[in-house]
Amino acid sequence: MKTNTLIPKCPIDFDAFWKVELNKLDEVNPAPSLTFVCDIEPGLKQYQLEFTSQNRVRIYGYALIWETQKAPLVLHTNGYNSHVDIQYDWAKQGVNVLGFDTRGFGRSQESVELHADGHILTGFERPQTSILAACVCDYIQAHRAAKELLSAKVSKTVYYGFSFAGAMAIQAAAISNEADLLVTGAPTFGWHELRRQLPINGSGAEVRAFLDQHPSQESLLMESLNYFDSLHFASKLTCPILVGIGLIDETVPAITVQAIIDKMPSHRMRRAFSHSHCEQDELIWQTFIDEMIELAHQDEVNL
Repeated sequence: MKTNTLIPKCPIDFDAFWKVELNKLDEVNPAPSLTFVCDIEPGLKQYQLEFTSQNRVRIYGYALIWETQKAPLVLHTNGYNSHVDIQYDWAKQGVNVLGFDTRGFGRSQESVELHADGHILTGFERPQTSILAACVCDYIQAHRAAKELLSAKVSKTVYYGFSFAGAMAIQAAAISNEADLLVTGAPTFGWHELRRQLPINGSGAEVRAFLDQHPSQESLLMESLNYFDSLHFASKLTCPILVGIGLIDETVPAITVQAIIDKMPSHRMRRAFSHSHCEQDELIWQTFIDEMIELAHQDEVNL
């Protein structure tokens, strides 16, 4: 596909903006808690998770924890307009798993009042009030909560995400520099300006529909979204990266994912799959998950 849309320039105050956001997050005590749910199998327990994040919003999720051994931790969150699923199969392969729903979604959907035209539009008037800034902070705060609760049980931490969660994992890893390994599949929010011009589903469709109805808001919205363009975070990643791209995708087009990959440093592994965001995702992407679990167990990831 050819396009005349130029790769966006990073806002000149991008680093300063995120420094302020992290400073604000530093002032928030995560006050995490785990509530026992049940035993999954000998040594593996399930818990309900909650913690406090940006703007004192309480975030909810789950944890699968090995009580009898130190193990890697896989941290993950929800897809767009979705909720995080409990990944029992991952945990049974010897990893701790912590999943949570960012504000406005799933278990955390009642924590904020969303824009009537879509989650991505909530607070878009300024990057400081955008829900996306808070969602990135939710991911970072989830890791901080995990360290407070589980530090003695965790050998390394993997940031994982697919689609919306993939974007959150990239952005959180780049801003916090605290992931030991980043695994991201079909990550979204790359090249917002191009995405809004394409006939795609999900958040891109919400942006396009809103601007069709409110063209006078175009400059304001696109300038705000530019602070949450995954392209601008990709080059700042310092940990090893496993990234997957779906070659046919009607929600997160391959051209936008490849643009993110092209910005990533050399310490990354790229995997291509026939499709993404389709009914067969779980089957098509299973080898990607298998590779994530394998890498999580490795003492060092050599690229």
